Amino acid sequence: ESLVKNNVATRDVVATAEYEISKADDEVYKLQAAQNTARAYFNFLINSDLQAEVVADTALLRAVVPRYERTDLAQKSLANRHEFEALRVGISTYETVIRYNEKSRALPDAYLGGELGWQGFGYKFNGDQAYALVQAGLTFDIFDGHQLRGKIQQSKIEREKLNTQLTEAQRQVQLQVTQASNDLDAARHSWETARTGLLAAESVFKIVRNKYRAQQALLIEYLDAQNRVTTAQLQVLLAWTEVLKKEAEVRRAAGL
Repeated sequence: ESLVKNNVATRDVVATAEYEISKADDEVYKLQAAQNTARAYFNFLINSDLQAEVVADTALLRAVVPRYERTDLAQKSLANRHEFEALRVGISTYETVIRYNEKSRALPDAYLGGELGWQGFGYKFNGDQAYALVQAGLTFDIFDGHQLRGKIQQSKIEREKLNTQLTEAQRQVQLQVTQASNDLDAARHSWETARTGLLAAESVFKIVRNKYRAQQALLIEYLDAQNRVTTAQLQVLLAWTEVLKKEAEVRRAAGL
């Protein structure tokens, strides 16, 4: 409007600027509506008031994601994942059963028992009517139809099945950790590329803005450079969100 008043520009630049403002206002309104919907849905999931305020996670404000060593992540995943512990407990249980049955097969069962009481007429509780009986013995199965040997063999088979499941689970988890680490590296690279693009867009915008003020660039060039900066800023934010998502997947795969 100042340029038009001073007869430096025509009225169309004002109309173009008003149009761009209206588009920006419309985008802001749509984003606010989406934000309100997201807040309501989030509160619905946590069984809270749909209009309650949602406090932003401060983790999203971090500017640095730590570097993870894949070897260290793989070792931690083998130690921290709960499914491995369940399989190890099952293996240990079968090993205990095998040792017990093997000892039972090689050694006889020993028993020791005793009785203490009174007998006689009149039940006079004195030393004449008291008695004590002690029994000790050994039992050994000469032949049991190979039942015990079958139990031992079956326990060994079950133990090997759990060992196989444990090995397979460990390899699957290591594959998950490797894939998650690769995805995190790719997301980090995309974020760094987006930041480089933002710096380039801001540099171009500064040049175009100065040229526009000096009447050496068209309004459409100015608006195009401005839109590129806005788009680049959004790309950086989206790329950083992806980095945080991939980091969470890495931590989940490693059991951190």
